[in-house]
Amino acid sequence: MQLPPSQQWSAMPDPTDPIDTPKTSADSAVTDEVVDVVDTGDTILLLQKMENRLIRHTLRRPDVLSAEQLRRLRYLLNFARLDDFEPGAAGPGGARGRGDVAVGAEL
Repeated sequence: MQLPPSQQWSAMPDPTDPIDTPKTSADSAVTDEVVDVVDTGDTILLLQKMENRLIRHTLRRPDVLSAEQLRRLRYLLNFARLDDFEPGAAGPGGARGRGDVAVGAEL
């Protein structure tokens, strides 16, 4: 038996409701988060962890950053991880064969 369209989703939670998040940091749900222990000498891994944490927090609280702000932050974190690139290879009709340029030390 199928429910009428108006009743099909009545039992589903309202997707516009914000995610239930604790109001204080003393709550164990906040303080019991996974603690990432990262070697701060490994910059690439540290930047990857930063992006992962940004995404986790964005999923938890989607109302904090706009989609454009999130895109820009992710772009900057990925740009900071850039070490070598081939000029012109990623553009429209990209030309390959110019060789890689090392920019890691410059950034």
